[in-house]
Amino acid sequence: MKYGVLFSVLSLLVVLCAILFGGWFLILLWPGFSFGVLGMGYLTLGHRVFGKLPDGSMHSVSVVVLLPYLLCLWGVWHLVRLISREPAYDELADGVLIGRRLLTHEVPSGTQTVVDLTSEFPESSGLRSVPNYVAVPMLAASILPPQILADLVTHLATMDTPIFIHCAQGHGRTALISALFLVARGDVSDPDAALKLIQGSRPLAGLNHLQRSAMIDAASLVPSITQ
Repeated sequence: MKYGVLFSVLSLLVVLCAILFGGWFLILLWPGFSFGVLGMGYLTLGHRVFGKLPDGSMHSVSVVVLLPYLLCLWGVWHLVRLISREPAYDELADGVLIGRRLLTHEVPSGTQTVVDLTSEFPESSGLRSVPNYVAVPMLAASILPPQILADLVTHLATMDTPIFIHCAQGHGRTALISALFLVARGDVSDPDAALKLIQGSRPLAGLNHLQRSAMIDAASLVPSITQ
């Protein structure tokens, strides 16, 4: 909700600036509209505003509409990638890897399944070319309904490993799905133990209040394959 309000307010301010100053400032209507679409995404429309497709690409119309925001976001992501000391990915358990979005040359050898949780990035060709690529677009800091989360990780637990689960930086969305995945696979007995394991391997990973609540609700719906 707060992201929706933030982007909506930013949209209004940018559009107002463009209208008041006119001339070359009218070009600000593009980023203003872009922020407005993002606000609607976080408030009502969900990840669909990014146009993420099942094959990991993004719809060209969405890219054009959101380009002012995407250029900034993608640029920051690359900057963080270059200066961060955090590993690109970490191993949680046998055959379970989590991390940030990877470039093609960074994909771990032998990866059989990739779970892409980003909605705001096109997936790299290296990750899309693994035997099993699964796109589960989620907005940053957001969740999916508990039953959908439970069904998702129950399905993922049957897929070939090694499996690589990632979002943009491998923190919030990745921690949510990975914790539930570990429960479904029977590596841990409960989501809190899973989260502790995740943070032991990737300290910056964590959940906000909404994500933690969704994790607990979904975990109660996940049948461990060891049962």
